[in-house]
Amino acid sequence: FLENILGKILKYFTKDAFIGLCDNLANLMADGLNFPSVRQDGFFRRSDKVFVERWCRLRGNLLFYFKSKDYCSDPVGVLVLENFQIVEEKVENYPYSFTLLYQESSHILSALNAKEKASWISLIQKASMTYMKSQINSLLRLIGNFQNNHPISIEKYRMDTGASIDLCKPPFFEMSISCDNLRCDSNGVPPNPRVTIYISKSPYKSWILYFQTEVLEKTSNPLFLTTVTFRHCDGIDSDTKLCFIASDVKEKVSDTYSHLGKTMTTVQPLLEASRMRLFLLSPQKHTIGFITLTTWLVASDSKDVKSKFCHATPKHYPVSESPKPIGHRRTQSLPPKLNCKVKQPSQGSLTYIYENPIVSTFRFHSGLGGDISVIEIMAEPYLCYKFPQQLLRLWITEEELQLEEISSLGELTEKWKLRQTALLQQHSTLINIYESCLSNMEENFNAEKDESALEFAPINLHIQRLFAQNESLRRSKFYDIITVGAFSANSLGFKKGGLSDLLREQLQLTLSHSHNNGSSKNDCKAKLCEDAIDNLRRLRKEIILNLRLLLNSLQKGGGVSLLSIHEKLQEKTNLLLHVLDPSLIEEAFEFLDKIRVPHNPPHPLTIASRCTQNDLIKGYTSPDQALDMELASPVIHDVFDKTDHSHKLLEDFSGEKGNSYKTRLEEGLSEFTVNSCYKSTDEPEPWDLIQLNIKASLICLSSKIKYFSEILSSQDYEAVISSCSKDDEEAAAALKTPSKGYLETSFDDDFPQSLTRETLNSHKLTVNAVTPDLSPCDDSGIVVDRDKLEEESLLNLPGTPVNESLSEKPLQRTKSLNNDWSAEVKPSIRKLRQAIDGLMRTARLTQSVFKLKEIPHNSSYNHSLKYRRDICFSQALTALVTGLLTKIWCKKVDANFVQILTKIGPLALFEGLLTCYRAEAGRLADMIVAVEDISKVDFVMVPAGVFSQNDYSANCSSSNIGAGPFQHMKIPLPRVTGTRKGMRIILPVPEQMLSYIPCTVSGRPSDPPTFRVTPVFFNIGINEEATLAAKLNKDGGQYRNNHNSFERLSSYYNRFKAIFPVEEDQRRNTLSSPFHGRRKESLHVLIGQLHKEVLKHQSKNVSVLHIAANICKCMDGIRFTSCKSAKDRTAMSVTLEEVNFLQEEFDLSQTELKVALDCLRSEGTRLKNCEKNVSRPKYAFSSLQLALFPPKYRPPSGTYGSNPT
Repeated sequence: FLENILGKILKYFTKDAFIGLCDNLANLMADGLNFPSVRQDGFFRRSDKVFVERWCRLRGNLLFYFKSKDYCSDPVGVLVLENFQIVEEKVENYPYSFTLLYQESSHILSALNAKEKASWISLIQKASMTYMKSQINSLLRLIGNFQNNHPISIEKYRMDTGASIDLCKPPFFEMSISCDNLRCDSNGVPPNPRVTIYISKSPYKSWILYFQTEVLEKTSNPLFLTTVTFRHCDGIDSDTKLCFIASDVKEKVSDTYSHLGKTMTTVQPLLEASRMRLFLLSPQKHTIGFITLTTWLVASDSKDVKSKFCHATPKHYPVSESPKPIGHRRTQSLPPKLNCKVKQPSQGSLTYIYENPIVSTFRFHSGLGGDISVIEIMAEPYLCYKFPQQLLRLWITEEELQLEEISSLGELTEKWKLRQTALLQQHSTLINIYESCLSNMEENFNAEKDESALEFAPINLHIQRLFAQNESLRRSKFYDIITVGAFSANSLGFKKGGLSDLLREQLQLTLSHSHNNGSSKNDCKAKLCEDAIDNLRRLRKEIILNLRLLLNSLQKGGGVSLLSIHEKLQEKTNLLLHVLDPSLIEEAFEFLDKIRVPHNPPHPLTIASRCTQNDLIKGYTSPDQALDMELASPVIHDVFDKTDHSHKLLEDFSGEKGNSYKTRLEEGLSEFTVNSCYKSTDEPEPWDLIQLNIKASLICLSSKIKYFSEILSSQDYEAVISSCSKDDEEAAAALKTPSKGYLETSFDDDFPQSLTRETLNSHKLTVNAVTPDLSPCDDSGIVVDRDKLEEESLLNLPGTPVNESLSEKPLQRTKSLNNDWSAEVKPSIRKLRQAIDGLMRTARLTQSVFKLKEIPHNSSYNHSLKYRRDICFSQALTALVTGLLTKIWCKKVDANFVQILTKIGPLALFEGLLTCYRAEAGRLADMIVAVEDISKVDFVMVPAGVFSQNDYSANCSSSNIGAGPFQHMKIPLPRVTGTRKGMRIILPVPEQMLSYIPCTVSGRPSDPPTFRVTPVFFNIGINEEATLAAKLNKDGGQYRNNHNSFERLSSYYNRFKAIFPVEEDQRRNTLSSPFHGRRKESLHVLIGQLHKEVLKHQSKNVSVLHIAANICKCMDGIRFTSCKSAKDRTAMSVTLEEVNFLQEEFDLSQTELKVALDCLRSEGTRLKNCEKNVSRPKYAFSSLQLALFPPKYRPPSGTYGSNPT
């Protein structure tokens, strides 16, 4: 606390003022002769007091007294000078005495004369802590008065006024600064100059600290690399006052500096002159040098703004207070003429995904002449909290389903009831944790990374964008890197390691139990049932897809396609019957009969009998009822379940009914419904009966399909079509060749239910089905618009615009013909779906039984492992989706990248700087598994136009989006569907990107493009713990991970080579290795070099990271960089990669590499990220740590310190 106060005093007061303030605190160390009164102790005691001469020493608030002046002697006594009063009362024969009065005692002291008495009283009064606190409070008040008149920072001004940097608009103007002829000190040593800019506006009387340049060491003629951009959003206009103060930085760590001189001007003459050279005046009004200000306008790509050229010779504006120098002569030439035709690309697309941008600008020297204009941007994504909320809702729904499955086992015997209760408690605990995290994310606040409040959100997720432009080379380019903290469960700790360690331990436990007892067999059987359910779900989706195609083929009259679809349907249905082992079902049912508490209701209920008595369970019928329904006249809407209505979905999703976190839309997307498992009173259907129902339904359906295919292929059907009159030609054409919808047979239940027919028609997209069918099972079925089903013809698919120009009579004839066929098939389809639903319920019941038989310790261990894995997966998937949206929306559409998306999927390169020592070894283990898990996620690209307004992000202003259909909205929020083992992400993409996708003969894509990402993760530790891990041989996990990642990268390269075989020699990368000279190498050579580096097993071999980054650039991949918190080591890596990019692409001068690197680290956006995290612009490094860092990863002096991390 005192150190902080002292720092403020040194900051706001001069040396003389500080000495004056210290006089009040006087010297609290005093020595002198005094006569304290003491009692004489001994065999004989006297009650009166005797004054004895003692030598007193005051140290702080302790008064020691000694028998002699000898410093080596021990004190006779000590008085604590706290909570006392001084009373000046005279004692006989001692006129200069005073009393220290305590609550329970008193001490009389006497001095030799009046002067010494006054001095001792003053010192003793100032020695107490109470007096010190009062002095500190007075100093704080004095400092507060100085702060009120002290300039505020531009960040605080923006916070107070609510202003923010608008990336959609270019800055008002940009300025570069240089000085010359700065005065040296008395020893002839040049200064370490830095220029600070203050602005003053009319509403504000005080100055605002607007900008600071970097510090250049020991030069009288500095040319600063940082440039300052003045923006309209800060209220800067032509009348704004500017103050430039040049300082000499004596010491960077403590930021000790002295003022050299200052000058003042306004914006108007800067814009008129473009280049000005002003005097710098010292406080004594002496000229100590000159400052040159070069300004230029920045034109946007969207606007044709003509920037003014800089004059070759600047205009001189002497300051009025300064005397004109007689015979002044230039001793330092000006910097070369700057090319001021700078065009800044519109960064407005970043506002679709990111907020709170931080911008830094620089001007570096090129080796080929000219300057490189650099813009560095760092921003936070909107998805950081919003996307994990969707995952949490999905997992809560999944846990609730598992809770219902365990409860459906009914009342069990005592032993198994305890296990059932324990399982229910485990699922309930996870639900409570997830709901708590969900509510915390909705509040949108910040937290420490070790806290569990926001553990599902990624740490420090940012985009680091670099835009560089070189007019001499006529080249400009973007380079994006996503920075994020390690995907790890920090709140759970790392006592037992990370995910890969825990998974390895789980496997060992399973193997050890399998040798000791048979309980682990139940664990394996539960796992087999879980895998079988995933396969059943996948096959069920494919069967429903074929059923939908079957109906469409009947509607379109395609006899040949009808038979091919029927063959696929038979194949998928036969596979469905062989997924689950019948012996597992029989074993589960037998065990369930043994452990259930027997009860004899008057009328035993089964699945079939319950359906005949009430509608609590929909979607399943007994064989007799199904036969009756087959013979009865069909009702069209009975084919599809009436579990939901689109208008209710939209109403609940818009938030008009309650504040429940789980809307009906999310229930539909989660693939689970309320009747997806048996009730506790249900009797499971026998396996033989389930098989019989599926086979019978398929046989019935097959006979009808074969009959209809014969009719469709006969000449009689063609005669019916040809009998139409000329007025019916349009209807006949619609019957034979209907338009194929873009989203036809694509989404099943994954398609967002908020996409209504009106929304799709407004964007002129012919959609076959948009509202999922919520059946009593985990997957949706055939999709139609139930509200309009009886009104619309099946010739015009649900959601398809009806051509009103068609005559009514031929349309009715075609409609009647078509409805007869579809109505004949739909009862069989319904029975097949119901039988499959029964199979799914039986499979889930079997899984619940084997979960109950698991070893309790293994079950608890699996739940904790699932919780940890969900945390890491949520962080990794959020970062990946952010990177994908950045690549899709924040850059111009690239045909090659679209081709990569649709054919092999993009490459995602994760660079890690973690070590294999202590807690970071656990973080590394977590991140390895998290990166592997995101490779199993499917991504579906959907036009952003088909989403409703409810799917768009909140807090969107019209200023962020240009004119168009989404002027007041950002891009839609990606939607999450599926389960943990089969997850799909619906990504909104620009319709322009979809136009690059190859089309079928019909002229439209046959199916929405779906892809998977290939993630690779290379990790190299660079700090002192990496050295310890290498010495202790604990870095084996890092080498294994790098080798596995290279295998995946090599496989991806072979697929990439198949797409671009001709461009292999053309896709070359100008590589500038930090350790070797410049060279141009092909992608094939880079892959070979990376293989050699991975096999080296060398500590801190950062060449692995550099080569992998260049490979990622060559293959249009997405770059991610991370360390523990994405703050310090990440900053070193990102800035090094940016400088390498400038050298490779823009020929940054070799002599400027070190200077540019230090400038980016000291004045760029990454240091401001540290200030956002720990409120100090310092990297959390120590000198000892940096001594063990690779040389290229060391920050400049003055930018690091012992910060909390």
